[in-house]
Amino acid sequence: MAGAHRGRVDCADPRRLTGSLDLDSALAREPRHADAPRRDYGIGYRPRRGDERAVRVEVHPASTSNVAEVLAKLGWLRRWLSDEAPDLEAMTGTAGAPKPFVRVAVDGVRIQRGSPQARRLSAAGLDMPRQRLSLP
Repeated sequence: MAGAHRGRVDCADPRRLTGSLDLDSALAREPRHADAPRRDYGIGYRPRRGDERAVRVEVHPASTSNVAEVLAKLGWLRRWLSDEAPDLEAMTGTAGAPKPFVRVAVDGVRIQRGSPQARRLSAAGLDMPRQRLSLP
């Protein structure tokens, strides 16, 4: 993760971290992805039980006006994983904590629980944005 964002992720046992990918920077240089609504990061970790997993992290403002942009990035990421990175997609678990797609707020959360925007996030499989990501 970029230095400015690194402090927003905690891990109970840092030895469980297996790697990270700055997806946004890596694909910004690819002509077919340069203008895509790219997601920020992927972080690999090994849970206490089971195979290595990855969580996909978007560090982004968390206000109601940003929900459509975040959902576009999530849709792009899901297509990219399926079409171009099936091995990475296989690491993206669907059960357990944390959820595989996480949004970390850069400047506070300004989305009300139960609002239409919160319901849109939930329908897409996203929890409410959080200030920090804590990995097991």
